[in-house]
Amino acid sequence: MYDGDTVNLAKTYEAHLIIEELKKQQKLLTPAEFTANLGSYYNSLISIVLGLFGFFSLISFFTIKNSAKNEVKEALLEIDLKTQDLNRIVKNEVNKVLDEMLRDSKLMHDKLDQSIKGLITDALDESIATVPSIDNFNKLVEDISSLKEEQDTYFEMLDEAINDRKISHKKVTV
Repeated sequence: MYDGDTVNLAKTYEAHLIIEELKKQQKLLTPAEFTANLGSYYNSLISIVLGLFGFFSLISFFTIKNSAKNEVKEALLEIDLKTQDLNRIVKNEVNKVLDEMLRDSKLMHDKLDQSIKGLITDALDESIATVPSIDNFNKLVEDISSLKEEQDTYFEMLDEAINDRKISHKKVTV
């Protein structure tokens, strides 16, 4: 048994020499060094993962920002098209109403003209029938002049209203 113990002792001594050699070459680590190296490895790995997370977050932010801008541009174009359609419809409706009002004002102009001519004719007929003197004739001329002035005033007011509507109509169509 003595020979076996020597062999075991020789193997133990060789192992001890190998371990010492590995320690000198710094290839053999103590448990504290191993733990420190393992912690450093995981710290580096976590730093890399966080860096990648930040990088991809920035890329995602700018990608989402650009796609949102594009969506807003498309929505604005759609709203602009709808607004143009609505403006066109409103202009058409306003033009129809203005045309109708202009026609009505022309009819009113014609009716006023006929009424005033009828009043003048009636006044002339009445005055001619009762013209016994020059004073009555002078009064008749004054009445006709005042009726003519009233007619001119009505026509001026009507022309102004028609011109105002035409100007408004031109503004809408421009």
